[in-house]
Amino acid sequence: MSISNELFFEAHRGLKDSPSKDRGLGMHWSADKSVAFGFSGGGKRYTPNVWHASDRPQPNTVIHAKVPISSVETSRKVLGSRGVFDPNSSSAQFRGLAEHEKEISVRPGAPVLVTGRTKYRRIERPSQAPSAIPGISKEVKTKPRTRRYNPPRQMTA
Repeated sequence: MSISNELFFEAHRGLKDSPSKDRGLGMHWSADKSVAFGFSGGGKRYTPNVWHASDRPQPNTVIHAKVPISSVETSRKVLGSRGVFDPNSSSAQFRGLAEHEKEISVRPGAPVLVTGRTKYRRIERPSQAPSAIPGISKEVKTKPRTRRYNPPRQMTA
């Protein structure tokens, strides 16, 4: 199937692990990179005194893609059964979430063109500043590594 002659949405998907080749990339995408970063788990602040060696997560991943219009799910019945917020909902709470997430729902198994991926890993360094909590002397940051694909790779959602 050729998707080269279509209009595309620029979309991002946050994953807590690396993408699985067996399951596809998933249907919940966002037009906002920062929302995808938050869904990947990268938006959380880590405090060293809460973390243990066994709690270390896999690198968080954000997939960047061009989603063809034909791959976007538009059936309200399907969207409702999959937990997608309806922007036309009468509930102000759901309307606010839909506007914040800027969600683009992609049909499962539909083709998308992946333009890159960014992995965020957790870095611990000895802190230079004196700690307010005794025994805590680590500074925790996230470090991104972006890999771009040119030409984009066709994958399934």
